[in-house]
Amino acid sequence: MATKGSKTTTKKVTTKKTTRTNSKKEGVIEVKEPKKVGSKIKGFFKKIFNFIKSHKYIFGILSGLIVLIIFYLIYLSISLGFTVVTIDETKFTKADLNMQLYNLKYSYFGKESYEISDATLDEQITSLNMTVGEYLKQQAVEELKILTAVEKIAEENNISLSDEDYKDLEENKEEVISNVGGKSEFKKLLRKNNITEAAYDKFYYINKLYDKVFEELYSSGKKNDLTTEEKESAKEEYFEKYLKIQQIVLAKIDVSTGNDLGDTIINQKETLANSILTEARNGADFEDLIIKYSEEAQEKGNNTYYYAKGDLLENIESVVVSLGTGSISDVIETDYAFHIVKRLELDDSKLENYYDIVRNNKLVDDIQDMIEDYKIFYENSYKKIK
Repeated sequence: MATKGSKTTTKKVTTKKTTRTNSKKEGVIEVKEPKKVGSKIKGFFKKIFNFIKSHKYIFGILSGLIVLIIFYLIYLSISLGFTVVTIDETKFTKADLNMQLYNLKYSYFGKESYEISDATLDEQITSLNMTVGEYLKQQAVEELKILTAVEKIAEENNISLSDEDYKDLEENKEEVISNVGGKSEFKKLLRKNNITEAAYDKFYYINKLYDKVFEELYSSGKKNDLTTEEKESAKEEYFEKYLKIQQIVLAKIDVSTGNDLGDTIINQKETLANSILTEARNGADFEDLIIKYSEEAQEKGNNTYYYAKGDLLENIESVVVSLGTGSISDVIETDYAFHIVKRLELDDSKLENYYDIVRNNKLVDDIQDMIEDYKIFYENSYKKIK
């Protein structure tokens, strides 16, 4: 125990940190230097640098190409926003025009242009004395004129889409995205056809706005509804243009594949068709025969159809037009089936539907009157679009 006057000393002990591993020799401690990771990384990058330096011309060319490709892709993306045509002071971009072209290709040919042979395209428009590209671009501009008119009519009459309308547009877009395989595939589809998502949205927005204009201005009871005289004229046209029929159909082809069913089955169906015709002419209820035999039969009460003249196959329509009301045709053979048709007396149950067709035609005529005087200015970039 220390007392006053006693002296104590404290030894300072220092230790040196080492990295130790057990040696195979018992009791021996081996000291290793820490790994120099930084020096290895520096060496790796030095090798890369030396490699690039020794192949600098190749890497210079590749770098230049990559830069050019990047700038070209950026330019293509930006160029979709360039104005290509101005219609009555309304500007439309390259993407807007391409969206119309995309829609027209499907409307006319049922597929995208790159899937259509030149021969097929030429056959479609030989009588017009212009190339397919010129024709489609001309039609695309006509569609853009209609869009311009629709927006002007809507603006002049304070017509706009409701929240429910926008919801419908979004739901329809989501359905398209789902059908093509997801958002990434949807974007690929747009890029492949040089369309922006904004142009896609605008296209369907205007189509929805067209429906809104019709609903607010041209539907029954609205400002631009048919006049009494126009309704009387439409009614006369309806009874002149429409046919009401029932028919029994026995297919000659496999509807799922389109392949011929073969002579044996076709001959059997022809025999059956003649047997059914005998039953019908002997007084059997025609709709009962439809339910029993027709391969296109619906539930009883839903087998009567209304057709505008020109909508039926030509050889069927020519027979139906010649039939008296309540008469039954002979067996009519087409490339697809054997048909037995009964013509019914036309009633006015579809007359209101026809009025809507005439109302829509009235809107179209009003739009055509508007766009006749539109001034159109084409940018140089319009010529480059194919």
